[in-house]
Amino acid sequence: MLDQTQLNKYVYIIAMDLILKEESFRSEFLNIAQPIYADVISFSQNPNCSCKTKVGKFIGANLPIVISLVNSWDQRNPGAIDLEKIEKDRESIVPTQKVYSINGNIESYELLLKDFVEKKVSYRGLNIIVEGEKWLICLY
Repeated sequence: MLDQTQLNKYVYIIAMDLILKEESFRSEFLNIAQPIYADVISFSQNPNCSCKTKVGKFIGANLPIVISLVNSWDQRNPGAIDLEKIEKDRESIVPTQKVYSINGNIESYELLLKDFVEKKVSYRGLNIIVEGEKWLICLY
């Protein structure tokens, strides 16, 4: 069972994850989220849809109710929320002066950025150095 500090810290992540993965939670959430019913259904079927923002804003605007809902659901489903996994997934890799060499085209650059997102790489800035047909992406 989650303690209140953990619940407050991760309620947004937990609620969004449960909407996607747990039909029983999604049904209960829909009871409180009638104004965005269609957006919740759409998000549960396609987590990359633009409706994700509306669901997130609803959670933020109704935190006390959502916290209560998540807490209640957690009590009825002990062990269903894996807090260790949530915390591990939220960790990011912080490179220090890392350099990536890619083919000098937009497609390769987009693939590299997609890889950064998937691996949760964070950085303060980057420089791109063109060296012949190669691009050097320098993170700092």
